Amino acid sequence: MVEIEPRAFLRRMRNTRRGVSSRTRILKAVREGEKSIAEISSRSGLSIAAVRYHLENLRREGVVERVRSGKRARWRLTGIGQRTIEEASQA
Repeated sequence: MVEIEPRAFLRRMRNTRRGVSSRTRILKAVREGEKSIAEISSRSGLSIAAVRYHLENLRREGVVERVRSGKRARWRLTGIGQRTIEEASQA
């Protein structure tokens, strides 16, 4: 059974099994440290477009943030959104 990351549940949109699974894979990659979209895509096995879509939704929820360094952008966890699965399912 796949372990679901509690922060993969979003408040502002519908949480489908596929979306939660994709966001879990993204969050596991970002948990290892700041990463570019290409690095997250490579580690998660998701397309760059899918990673970009989910990162933007996670950013709106405050779970991740984009850090710019010149023209490059990297993504990292914010520490916000530390919700349990029970809390997320009640929202």
